[in-house]
Amino acid sequence: MIRLLPMLVALFVPALAHAALNLTVRLDPAAATAPISGRLVVALARDDSKISSKTAMTEAPFWDDWQPVFGTNVTNLAPGAAITLDDTADNNLVPISQLKPGRYRAAAWLVAARTTSSWKTEPGNIFSREVRLTIPDPKAAAAAPPDPVLAELLLTEKTSARPWPQAREGVALVELPSKLLAEFHHRPVTLRAGIVLPRDYDPKKTYAAVYEVPGFGGDHRAALTTAARRSLTPATNPAAARLEREVFWIVLNPESPNGHHLFADSDNNGPVGQALVSELIPAIEARFPALRAAPSSRLLRGHSSGGWSVLWLALNHPETFGAAFSSSPDPVDFRRFQTVDIYAAKNMYSDDAQPPTPTPSFRKGDKPVMTVRQENWGEMVLGPNQTSAQQWHSWQAVFGPRIGDRGWGNGHPAALYDAKSGVIDHAVAERYRRYDLADLLRTSPEKYLPIWRDRIRLVVGDLDSFYLNEAVALLGAELASRGVKDSITIVPGADHGSIYASPAIARFPADMLDYIDRAAPAPGR
Repeated sequence: MIRLLPMLVALFVPALAHAALNLTVRLDPAAATAPISGRLVVALARDDSKISSKTAMTEAPFWDDWQPVFGTNVTNLAPGAAITLDDTADNNLVPISQLKPGRYRAAAWLVAARTTSSWKTEPGNIFSREVRLTIPDPKAAAAAPPDPVLAELLLTEKTSARPWPQAREGVALVELPSKLLAEFHHRPVTLRAGIVLPRDYDPKKTYAAVYEVPGFGGDHRAALTTAARRSLTPATNPAAARLEREVFWIVLNPESPNGHHLFADSDNNGPVGQALVSELIPAIEARFPALRAAPSSRLLRGHSSGGWSVLWLALNHPETFGAAFSSSPDPVDFRRFQTVDIYAAKNMYSDDAQPPTPTPSFRKGDKPVMTVRQENWGEMVLGPNQTSAQQWHSWQAVFGPRIGDRGWGNGHPAALYDAKSGVIDHAVAERYRRYDLADLLRTSPEKYLPIWRDRIRLVVGDLDSFYLNEAVALLGAELASRGVKDSITIVPGADHGSIYASPAIARFPADMLDYIDRAAPAPGR
């Protein structure tokens, strides 16, 4: 493993004090008619960074070149009022007073409403346009800076929801208020799915269904993309073309105020899996009677967080679903939570070596480019106490217990590790065993082994960008020791994205059709 300590020292050792930046954010009276409370975030990027000038500052934190981001909670910020950020604000690199001299771009946003992982598509949030500022170098010759050190960001722009298209041939939307989740959260919750009808759909025929769970940040709108891509189905894969004619492709919405909920019933997200199988699927099948209402006719497909979701659903709801086809799933063995054994390791951010080796989180090829500490410090700025709705916080919301009252903004997921230091709380880690797929297999093989053997196909690259292959390898060894060797394929040289081009993924349509044909052959085939 490449040691990243020199890079981290350069990032985290405070710079010499420079001219302090007076960073003020004001709420435009034209953008709000009443006081607003929420999480205020300010992001900066130096002109000499790797961040393209075409990249919006609201995309921060940036993985390829870690730039300063600051966050603080605000309460009842009145229209026209301003708040000045100082060194008490959470930061991912250095306090505001220790920013290095240079020219920067900057933007701010105030998250007052959150029901998904993306504040940008949530009505009720406000953000600024980008501004430019300069922090002068006191060692340089005295000269008037091109931009003032006094920087004010004006919150003027409002976010809005993304509407579903009014009409799109071959695609439908199913929405359903969930009684189960409304009772849990004490607020209305809507279940959604995008339905792609079979090519040359005939309502007099019967069809199987593939239920897709998108990866992190995706939702039911991916059905629109799936339908649009059908004209690009390669002639070299006739099974894929046949699958388009013989199944409904149903894209589920896994979003929640805590990010991707993985369709696993949990202390923080509530009975999301149960709501799917007992509320949404019956509603979909009632809307489309051509769907065969049998487990053998309901297949699952997912990648990344969606890949973990379909494994969980197949293993825990075999009465509802048949086969599951997963690629590059989130950690399936928590002895490798990416690369960390959460049951035995002391710290999530580094190992016990002297000097310690920072734990990598993201790599390109075999080169680490981001650490777990960096990613978590970025999430901490976006939302303290595991409330950013981003990847690491979403995992803690699914797998861990809850602290405080239900509802975003009140209670919050318990921390698996200290956000600043990375020290692991092993009492919380033990609670994660409920969702550790490999641990469930070890403790209840009679329940789970037949499903792994007969109903699951899992593919991952051995250079997965998030090191997810390490957990899959441990699970694969466990399955092999019990005589199951065909459920998992590890593809040499493939990463989190390039795995899609692998022959193993290309075989999924044929394998799906084979399962459907064997389990529920249609008349006339």
